[in-house]
Amino acid sequence: MKNLITALIERKLVNNSNAAESLILEGRVRVNGIVKDKPGIKVSDKSVIDIKQGLPFVSRGGLKIQQAFSELGISVKNKKTAD
Repeated sequence: MKNLITALIERKLVNNSNAAESLILEGRVRVNGIVKDKPGIKVSDKSVIDIKQGLPFVSRGGLKIQQAFSELGISVKNKKTAD
């Protein structure tokens, strides 16, 4: 048995312990189909661990910009932009 952070790193699901802890605390890590939000829980080598996909952007601000572009009919395809 090992803690969930170590298991995520060893299985190469994350690059480091900070990334693992963030995903766990966000409730995005499931062990055997059950969401686990405590970084220190123990898991076995046979446990199935998966990560729920996150936002397609760095922050939720990207979702707001995407919605505005959609509602206003603005296309930024093949354009350089900054927010």
